[in-house]
Amino acid sequence: MPTFSDLVDAVCSTTDYVGQEELAASFVNGAFRELQSTGLYEQDLVEDRIETAGASTQPFLWRDVPKGLRAVSYVKYSNGVSPVPIKLGRRLQELKGNYYYLAGSYIAFSGAPQGEPIDIAYYMLQPRLTYYANQQEAPAYEDDDGIWHYRKWNVDTQAYEHVDTLGSYQDDYLARMKVTNWIIEDYFEAAKAIAVREVYNAYGDTADSSVWTAIAAKHTQTFKNLCGVKGIYT
Repeated sequence: MPTFSDLVDAVCSTTDYVGQEELAASFVNGAFRELQSTGLYEQDLVEDRIETAGASTQPFLWRDVPKGLRAVSYVKYSNGVSPVPIKLGRRLQELKGNYYYLAGSYIAFSGAPQGEPIDIAYYMLQPRLTYYANQQEAPAYEDDDGIWHYRKWNVDTQAYEHVDTLGSYQDDYLARMKVTNWIIEDYFEAAKAIAVREVYNAYGDTADSSVWTAIAAKHTQTFKNLCGVKGIYT
């Protein structure tokens, strides 16, 4: 499976701007955002459960909103009710019943049964990834046989060691998600084309920028056609 660092290296190699990995990395992270902005895709959908035990206020305010939340897909209360999404700016004090709204750093849920969990699904932006010139310094890396290894701090030796697992599938998965994502895995060339375009733009290379603008547009359209829009903003 290709990693973020592989993608950054490919951008530098394509543009011949070797040694500009930090610049290329910023443009690759930007490419993820550009591709995600074309729609809401099931690969970015997270199903979650909000625990409200101990809360005594109405509406319930969820303040642990994940960083990078783009849009809510659905909300369902424990009594089976799906509250209606509303926009800020309305006279909230006059509203009654079951509704929810996003307000910056929190989401407010009105009508949720007190102390009962709230089921929610939302679309996330891909987190920004870090470039590693030496893959063995990354949280996770894949060897030539396609086997993943993980970097773990050993408290006894006070040094990092490489292990075949961090102890659980979830921990291993989270480590891999620090070095790759579904866009890199499935749409490597689309992200590369966008980042290459931006590198040429940054250096004022209008001729190559024009060529790669067309290539990036083609890959972006393919991305949209193959992924398909899976949701709507609420």
